[in-house]
Amino acid sequence: MSVNVLRRYTFKLYPSPMQVAALEAQARMMAELWNALLQRREDVYRREKRTLNKRQQYKEITTLRAECPEWAALSVAAARGVAQHLDSAFKAFFRRAKQGAGAQAGYPRYKRTRGGMSISFTECMGSGWSLDRAAAAAKAGGWRLYVKGVAGTIKARGLLPAQPLSWRTGEIIYRDGRWWLSVVVECAARRVAGAERLTIRLDLIDQFARVERASGGSPACSQEQITGQSQQLDRTPGLVTPHLSGDENPLAKRSIWNPGLVTPHLSGDENTVTQCSTPCQGLVTPHLSGDENAVMIAKVDAIKSVRDRRFPRKPFCKPSWRWRRETARAARLTARAARKRKYNLHRWSTAIVQLAADLTVIKPDIKQATASPRGDASQWGAAVETVSRLNCNTLNQAPAMAVSMLTYKAAEANIRCDVITDTAPAIAIGPELVAASKTLRRARRAMRK
Repeated sequence: MSVNVLRRYTFKLYPSPMQVAALEAQARMMAELWNALLQRREDVYRREKRTLNKRQQYKEITTLRAECPEWAALSVAAARGVAQHLDSAFKAFFRRAKQGAGAQAGYPRYKRTRGGMSISFTECMGSGWSLDRAAAAAKAGGWRLYVKGVAGTIKARGLLPAQPLSWRTGEIIYRDGRWWLSVVVECAARRVAGAERLTIRLDLIDQFARVERASGGSPACSQEQITGQSQQLDRTPGLVTPHLSGDENPLAKRSIWNPGLVTPHLSGDENTVTQCSTPCQGLVTPHLSGDENAVMIAKVDAIKSVRDRRFPRKPFCKPSWRWRRETARAARLTARAARKRKYNLHRWSTAIVQLAADLTVIKPDIKQATASPRGDASQWGAAVETVSRLNCNTLNQAPAMAVSMLTYKAAEANIRCDVITDTAPAIAIGPELVAASKTLRRARRAMRK
């Protein structure tokens, strides 16, 4: 029986200067509406001890549109989307508060009218927005986006793997100096499960992850499963596979298991991949210390270091245009690294699910393992620089994203996926380094006495 699933796809927008001004004005109005609806809820609760719901605030939005012409010119779906998101935020807050989250329950906050700009459409396409294939598009991926309140149509570029069954919601987002359209569509499920019982252990230090049979052996896969995506993988930018000496196995040519971008050139038995006598033996993902993603992150750190040294930001003063220029440059590189990392994690998790009939994911407690070593006023930290670099390396590999991808793809393929928290992960050396440094510091202090 075929099951339909919801998927999210992102399109890059190319608005004209007039359209940019209109989008910025709408995003600013959406933030103002969020703040007004949040203030209204607080006032009603403080005075009448009751909580407004989204239906009641829909009526207030209707009154606002009737009295203010500038709001009537915008889409009612976008305005109602703000009320719906606020209602969802309050429901999540109350749910976490009842579970005992305390101060971490996440009460909805007021939004800045500048900064994180977005316009949400919580209704289907046609309710104030529409995305149509450009009739005269010379290249694949040409679209035209219509938004109520914005003159003309906005050029968009993006690809869909198949014709969607229906268009659900859309959101226009301004991130990293660019405008994007994120849409949710309903389409037919395309995941096909394999026949292996696999165990995935996230290491995140010596290697990203190790994939093995549940019994401890290596998963068996056919030549077709490895080379099935050969043409797409050959065109994938940055997917450089290890150079293997001796008898090369198909994994050396089709590095579909590697969520990184560029792997180091290895020879002999420097990596366990080189010991493979059958395709995909061990499915080891090597530690990517020299991958393009890490290089871009290092560039970002260098840009910020030069920025803070040459164009320091003075307190209580507006930053200089040079400081803002370098900040935007670093943000663009960070966003590019994140997009490439997400794309390659998608390739890796898809290939894993295609082999598996049963998945067990063993992951570390990322929040606990990457705790800040800085300490506080009462308890000083230790080994700050070393542990901070280790935490940065761990978080840059996006382990939570990898687990999330495996979980939802396994659910779509109708296979079991158990996520187990490792009680003694390899990345737990950070807290151990902090404790050892504190012990050494106390010993030195005692010797000085």
